Amino acid sequence: MVRRRDRRTDRRRKRRQSQHVTTGIALGDPKVWGLLTALVVVGIAAHLITDTPQASSSPSTASLTVSPATKSLGEVSVTGGRVSTEFAVSNEGDQPITIHDMETSCMCTEATLVVDGVAGPTFGMRGHGPWPTEWAEAIPAGATATLRVDYDPAAHPDLRGPVTRVVRLYTDAADLPHLDAKLEIDQTD
Repeated sequence: MVRRRDRRTDRRRKRRQSQHVTTGIALGDPKVWGLLTALVVVGIAAHLITDTPQASSSPSTASLTVSPATKSLGEVSVTGGRVSTEFAVSNEGDQPITIHDMETSCMCTEATLVVDGVAGPTFGMRGHGPWPTEWAEAIPAGATATLRVDYDPAAHPDLRGPVTRVVRLYTDAADLPHLDAKLEIDQTD
């Protein structure tokens, strides 16, 4: 009889040990249930905190526009020399927006941003000539800057017909990383 009890005790002990080895967690342990409950509560709280809309003002969004978005210069003669035009760059948002870089789509086009009457450096096509560095200009909320664009038809003396050039302005606004101004030309003799 003693042996039978020892065998039963041994079987129970082995069964308990195998349960601990396979799961690694004693599910009947109140400490484990307490820990699991705490983790669920913390997860739900974190979700509610991050998904709850703020009661204060609505989040600010960038609202920078170029007007007109596309400007046609009509017919431009190869022998007529450089042609200049201007675009309005308006900050219609509630925070200043900084333009920190610009570039043009072709070496025949150059652009300068004028804020509060002060002209910044001239930008062209990246990789063609010197490049302005460490430049940035903020356009205050509600203010309008001027984008001056020059087109040189002599840069492409054999080109005739429709031409499209783009000036890209790079901003510090996460929801508006860049903004384009488009120039259309009909290049003639």
